[in-house]
Amino acid sequence: MRLGKVVGNGQALELLITLLLMKTLQHREAAPRIAGRLGVTQTLDLIGELTTDPAIKAWLPQARRAIVARNEAVHTAWFLEPEVGVWDRRTLEEEPRSPAELDKVVQLLHDAIDAARASFFTDPGADAS
Repeated sequence: MRLGKVVGNGQALELLITLLLMKTLQHREAAPRIAGRLGVTQTLDLIGELTTDPAIKAWLPQARRAIVARNEAVHTAWFLEPEVGVWDRRTLEEEPRSPAELDKVVQLLHDAIDAARASFFTDPGADAS
């Protein structure tokens, strides 16, 4: 369940990064193609190079931390621990790690998503009633 939340929130953050590239490039059709070819880290780098918005520049490190944590959680080996009924990740050299690790990754992703939505994807007509 926790790993699914990491993957789901990671996908949501990747989508928001692509949308932010769209805003930065001001080109709806090109941004998804570019982001798909570059990958998430390189897309963040490109946004950082092209944007003049200080709020976006300030948000990029938060997004990078969340993506790094997501990649670390997803791209490592996981083993079922039958005694406790949870999946756990480790390498042969490491001690088992707590599933609470995944909760921290989910929170990092969630915080980056919330910050992007609040800062860059607000509905300007929502308050005009």
